[in-house]
Amino acid sequence: QPLSKHRSLIALVGLNYRGARWNFVGVAGSAVTDLGVFHIPPIAMSECESCKNGFPNPKDCIQCSVCDKLFHSACTKLRTVSKLLELGKRKETWRCDHCRDTMSDMEAVLSRVKNEIIDSLNKKIDGVEKSVQFLSDKFDEQKLLLESYSGKMEELTKENEKLRKEVSQLQSVNMQMNIESRRNNVMFHGIPVTRNENPIETVKTISKLIKVNIEQESIDFAFRIPSKDEHKPGPVICRFLARRHSDRVFQAYRDAIKIQNDGFGVKLSCINKKWDKERCYISEHTPREVSNLLYETRKLAKEIGFKFVWTRDYRINMRKAEGDRPIRINDYDQLQELREKYKKGRDLA
Repeated sequence: QPLSKHRSLIALVGLNYRGARWNFVGVAGSAVTDLGVFHIPPIAMSECESCKNGFPNPKDCIQCSVCDKLFHSACTKLRTVSKLLELGKRKETWRCDHCRDTMSDMEAVLSRVKNEIIDSLNKKIDGVEKSVQFLSDKFDEQKLLLESYSGKMEELTKENEKLRKEVSQLQSVNMQMNIESRRNNVMFHGIPVTRNENPIETVKTISKLIKVNIEQESIDFAFRIPSKDEHKPGPVICRFLARRHSDRVFQAYRDAIKIQNDGFGVKLSCINKKWDKERCYISEHTPREVSNLLYETRKLAKEIGFKFVWTRDYRINMRKAEGDRPIRINDYDQLQELREKYKKGRDLA
């Protein structure tokens, strides 16, 4: 029952509240009368935050989703209960004017902050884009420059290759001319140095030793090259007036070695008893380029077990054993190939 009907009694009643149950006790005359138990919903015990009045109509009540306060529809911008009811599920997110204004201010602040952040990010992005564009432009410049250098490098490579071929040809021509100028020369190695030595007489003595008669008139000149090693005598070089004389010496030396049959070099003990351990080796007067290649060839021969290394007509030959086919050595690359070939063979063995 509405409490207004008992307003005259309320001043005289005792109230007991347990949960949503109110027990009213009124006075009728001098006797106490139990007015019964009223079941009052919780909303009936609340008041509108705006007008501070209660809610006689439970439907005319809406709660703010932010501050949880209750309002009459007439105390809000809704104005009527019908508009309140039209909200339906939107009541769950409805906000009072105060909270809406506060939220609007917060949204404005957030929007401003967001815009400031976006502006700042846009500026940074613009800066990054400019930097990237700058780097891209520089990259394009470097790429064009590199392509230009690449073209020039290709031209220089071709020109260098051409010059290398020309230099190689000139070196070959120069070495051939050097060889031609030495064809009449013969080198005598291992002859000990004597006091007041006459190189021409030394050549004639060695020629007799190998059974070839050389007249002094056939010799242009002869001299000994100083040795860098004090324990090893320098070679004697003899230049003949004609190639046939040097050819006779080489042929006589090969025949003497075959007859002697105990290795290279003719024994000198018959010339001087003190030279019982000395041997004379006769060779062509090779240019420096051929001599250096010959030196490396002899080193390789010891390394891979080849027994014979010699020059014939200023060309280097090597042979592993008697009767084997000789190998002609033309350059250092060929030596390296042989070294790798025989090293691989030993590894496989």
